[in-house]
Amino acid sequence: PMEKTSVADATPSKGSSSVTRSLAETLGVEHFEWIYFEVEPGQPFSVCYHAHPDEEEMFYVLEGPATFDTEDRPIHVGANEVVRFAPGEFQFGYNDTDETVTALAFSAPKDPERGGIIECPECGEREAPETETTDDGRATIILCAACGAEVNVKD
Repeated sequence: PMEKTSVADATPSKGSSSVTRSLAETLGVEHFEWIYFEVEPGQPFSVCYHAHPDEEEMFYVLEGPATFDTEDRPIHVGANEVVRFAPGEFQFGYNDTDETVTALAFSAPKDPERGGIIECPECGEREAPETETTDDGRATIILCAACGAEVNVKD
């Protein structure tokens, strides 16, 4: 059946950005992920440099610009521009301006676990991380499966 929602009513998601809301979850979308982001100055979209092995991911920047570190070089994506990452392509998006970045991320096929591969800043290994939830249940701590280091936002 047809569904309707507003960004304000969408399901809040755990994430590094100031506001992360899953529009796909709120609408019951089964085959792709759709996430709304508001990223404050100095903040990232996600917790670390990562790739989704089986998902294609696109970011449409509504208000920007945003920067995405990639294997080759940083990519600057301005308002009304879109960037696409192929399955397995490493990236890390963030706001390095003094204004809020607003963006939509689309990925398919939808991975219910939102699993991925991280690059550990300590040992350099690239593999699926281990995760722990903080005692208050409000955040997820990502750990390198190879060395156990906590994987923080890329500097």
